[in-house]
Amino acid sequence: MWKTFRPGVRKEGAFEGIVPLEFFLTAQEVISTRSARLSDEELLDRLKQLYADAGQLSGVMIDRAPDMLSSLAYRNRFGSLTRPYEMIGYRSNRDQERIAFNKRLRGMHPEIIARTEAGIAAAGRTVASDLKTDLLTIKGEMVVSLVLARWQPQGDGRMRWRIRFASMRYQADVTLAARLDPGNREELNYYLLP
Repeated sequence: MWKTFRPGVRKEGAFEGIVPLEFFLTAQEVISTRSARLSDEELLDRLKQLYADAGQLSGVMIDRAPDMLSSLAYRNRFGSLTRPYEMIGYRSNRDQERIAFNKRLRGMHPEIIARTEAGIAAAGRTVASDLKTDLLTIKGEMVVSLVLARWQPQGDGRMRWRIRFASMRYQADVTLAARLDPGNREELNYYLLP
């Protein structure tokens, strides 16, 4: 006879732990502290204190600080990290540079879609784009999500391209990643990814 699983039934000590109990309990305490519902004022006070202690702020610093909610929690609550930074009087040149860079990339995206469409059409395929989602439909059959893979130099001289997949959000069949040149000004080449 089959036994059915009953949710919520626990037996302490049924299995040997993977991590020591003390480490597990400490982690549980950190998780419960971070998930506590704090007011906007309390979040900003913690951010001010971290800024006072460290002299600067970043998403990584927020995530590593033991008594802080995650940087994602700040983004979700305030819409971005820039807004709470401004609310506590913190301004970073690097943040402003990143915002300007991302704005430039968003401006390039329609141009790259147009050039990609033209290239597909020149290859003898029909292509249509959806202006709301930027999805390309080729031959009325295949839905393609076009993403920009920006160039990012590494500290050791190597090159890296970051690809963020949007195919799940838009139900695309494949992702076409346009790798940008080292100046992040135009397409270097394309990768077709499942």
